[in-house]
Amino acid sequence: MTKKSITFFTSILISICAYALPLRVWNVAPTHWYIGFSNPELEIIVNAEEINSMQVSMKEYPGVEFIGQFPSANRNIAYLKVRISPNTRPGFLEFYSNTGGFVNRIRNQRTFKMRYQLMLRKKVQSAGVNSNDIMYLILPDRFANGNIKNDNVVGLNYNTSANRKELKGRHGGD
Repeated sequence: MTKKSITFFTSILISICAYALPLRVWNVAPTHWYIGFSNPELEIIVNAEEINSMQVSMKEYPGVEFIGQFPSANRNIAYLKVRISPNTRPGFLEFYSNTGGFVNRIRNQRTFKMRYQLMLRKKVQSAGVNSNDIMYLILPDRFANGNIKNDNVVGLNYNTSANRKELKGRHGGD
């Protein structure tokens, strides 16, 4: 074999091995979920390279039903919908796709694998309200009137003139 043919076959082998690797997931929202919400359905938004070109499945998990994969207009975003029963135990859901063998890997079809955590929702007793829970918002409704010439605005929705003597009237102000 010549040096050119060895280089060519090596580059083919490296590209095949690279596509045998699972896709990298860029972002997942929400990052995890809790068991015990009144609405049992959850939609997980997955952002991964070309995820809409593959059929995603879920490994069986007691108490969780995989409803399906729903595509978006963006080829890198898919919506995975599951139904979680209230008696489900915490753990990890496993989502995957298979390329179907060596031939599909040559066609650049890669696998997808992702673990998604279900956590136990804690029952928290309210401690009541104290001074740490109060936040003040001060919004002045009167301003210094630096220019009285702009107090009356033509075309204002409520055609009222500025009248600083009236308690609930427009006072103008800049």
